[in-house]
Amino acid sequence: MDAIIKSQAVGDSGHLNSESNISEFLVIFGPFVYYSIMESSRYQATFGKRILGLRVVDSEGKRISFLRSAGRSLGKFISITSFFIGFIMIGFTKRKQGLHDMIVDCLVVSDMAPFLKHADGAAAPEAPSTPFRAREPSADFQKEALRRFKAGELSEAAFLEIVKRTP
Repeated sequence: MDAIIKSQAVGDSGHLNSESNISEFLVIFGPFVYYSIMESSRYQATFGKRILGLRVVDSEGKRISFLRSAGRSLGKFISITSFFIGFIMIGFTKRKQGLHDMIVDCLVVSDMAPFLKHADGAAAPEAPSTPFRAREPSADFQKEALRRFKAGELSEAAFLEIVKRTP
């Protein structure tokens, strides 16, 4: 048995198979590096997320750091090894966060939210970094911000900023 394992890892010349080691390294660490770099970049998303109009933000709606993105990528390993329960959680949590998002306090938000509607006709929530982007400040605007803050859709800092700017 040991001979079979050794013959797979060692080439005919008796040296370790470097091509195999490099490809294994890329398969394991390539996605980790890709997700970490792309989600912490100025785009805040992988290419697939960008196509779908999604981006990754922290709980304040700001761009996440490389370390937070790396932690999110490592958290995906936990989500996968727990029989994908970390991903299944997304459908059942209030803020639609997976375990990997909860670990590092991140959200995946849609820039398309103002154009989307739920099946019941209600508008989809907007991204925390751009709440109410195209609206004029008003008393109704402040009431809506309060409702979203109480529902957990808006951070305290964002809510206070809205209150400060509303006449």
